[in-house]
Amino acid sequence: MRKLITLLFCLSIFYHGFAASTPDIEGYFTDTTNTVSSKSDIIQRAERFKKQTGIAPFILLTTQETLLQAKKTQLLQSAKRLADENQGFLLLIITTDSRQIELIGDPKAQSRLRDSHAALIIENHTLAYWQNDLWFQGLNTALDVLQAALLQQPTPPLTWYASSDAPYKDDLPGHPLGFLFWVLAFMAFTWCFRFTTRWRYALKFTLAMTVANLFYQAVCLYFSSGGFYLYKIVPLWAIMIGFSTFVATWLWTRKRR
Repeated sequence: MRKLITLLFCLSIFYHGFAASTPDIEGYFTDTTNTVSSKSDIIQRAERFKKQTGIAPFILLTTQETLLQAKKTQLLQSAKRLADENQGFLLLIITTDSRQIELIGDPKAQSRLRDSHAALIIENHTLAYWQNDLWFQGLNTALDVLQAALLQQPTPPLTWYASSDAPYKDDLPGHPLGFLFWVLAFMAFTWCFRFTTRWRYALKFTLAMTVANLFYQAVCLYFSSGGFYLYKIVPLWAIMIGFSTFVATWLWTRKRR
């Protein structure tokens, strides 16, 4: 009797340990790795996906080890409990460590995916985001591609999505008062270089505006990202500003000796 109780206790431990290896689908977006902070934005995008396609999308962000131990049938049953009755659903599984994608779903949703390589198409459009840890961008892009596949529409172009947590964190360097900055800089340089020849005037103005552009990019990156990221500065932008300044100054000061 004692051996039987011990055996049942061991089996219960193994059972609970095995059952815990399969994560539960908590809603439209389940992140077992706590990688994405803007969960509410992803959920809202999934709700729009459901309204436009009639298919409920569920996203599971997990690790490769968890995915290998999980039972796909249990994942489908967990997602089915959350989906509306008589409505198809899809489960998009993404691993944060191996950057792999797996797409499963019920027969109703799978029948609408004429392209059997839908998961591969999603991976091709999102792999660059995964590799650079841009999970919010990748998830939105994955939903865009999957929605186009369900509606039999062309694959949409890549779009940058700003999250509610960090709406400007990854934007290009810029500021709403940038135009005013350049007007003031132009006026200041015009006054400083007014006593010189036409050629030197244009060259000095060009150099000043080019350096000012580099400084402007650095300041904008500092306020948007919280640090000076020199590798994000675009020298070509500064060169274009300098060249445009040289041409404009040369034409504007044609009567200067």
